[in-house]
Amino acid sequence: MAEFAPMDIDRARDFLRNHHWGILTTRRKNGDLQMSPVTVGLDGEGRAVISSRETAYKVNNLRRDPRAALCGITSSF
Repeated sequence: MAEFAPMDIDRARDFLRNHHWGILTTRRKNGDLQMSPVTVGLDGEGRAVISSRETAYKVNNLRRDPRAALCGITSSF
């Protein structure tokens, strides 16, 4: 059974150090949500880093509206 617990930034970073998969949610031009499966790493300052093609929808969405949400998942999701 899944464990449900409050999440803080340090715990989220620890999770992403061991699990590099996630779903990134950005906003389309019309405000609708765009969800994309991604691989995630952490940079030297502990920020989530996602590699993507320059022409990907998520990149265009983030340039227009930098708000995003990341749901980190395990490989067995």
